[in-house]
Amino acid sequence: MSTPWMTTGGVWQLSESFQVLPFILDQIDNKQKKQYLLLHSLKEVIVRQSVDKAEFQDSSVEKILKLLFNHCESEEEGVRNVVAECLGKIALIEPVKLIPALKLRTTSSAALTRATVVIAIKYSIVEWSEKIDVIIYPEIASFLMLIKDQDRVSTLLLITYPNKKKKEKLLCGFLYI
Repeated sequence: MSTPWMTTGGVWQLSESFQVLPFILDQIDNKQKKQYLLLHSLKEVIVRQSVDKAEFQDSSVEKILKLLFNHCESEEEGVRNVVAECLGKIALIEPVKLIPALKLRTTSSAALTRATVVIAIKYSIVEWSEKIDVIIYPEIASFLMLIKDQDRVSTLLLITYPNKKKKEKLLCGFLYI
C-alpha cells in the first residue's frame, strides 16, 4: 500500500479498513508532511465504524486514542480539528472509554488540548446518540466549566456552539445532573 493511495483513496470496504488501520496509524507519525491527509483517512475509518454501529477492537482503540491525544497540541489548527472530529466520532462508538479520557484532559495545562476537547465534545453532540447520553450527562459539568477557562480559545469554542437544538440538549444534560 502506498501513502498516496491512502491519502486520496477515499472510502474503502469495511472489511479492508481493519487491514488498513495499522498502516494509517504508523504513517501518521512517520509522514509529517502528509499527516493532515492521513488523519482524514483515519477519520474515514472511524466514520465508517460509527455509521455501521460497529465497535473497534480494544487494542485498536488504545492505539488510536494514544495517537490522537498526542496530536491535540499540534500547531496546525487543521490537524487539531481533524483530531477533535475523530475523538468526537469515537465517543459515539466507545463513550465508556472516551468520555472519561476527555474529562481528564479538561484540566490539562495545555490550552490547545483543552480547546481540542471542547471541539471533540461538540462533534459527539452533533450526532448525539442514546448510547452516549447516559455516560456524558453526569460529566457534562466538567466540560461546561471550560467556559471559565483562562484561554480565550476554549471559551470562545464553547460559547459559539453552531446548533441551537444541540446546545439546548447539552444544557439540558447539565441541568439533568
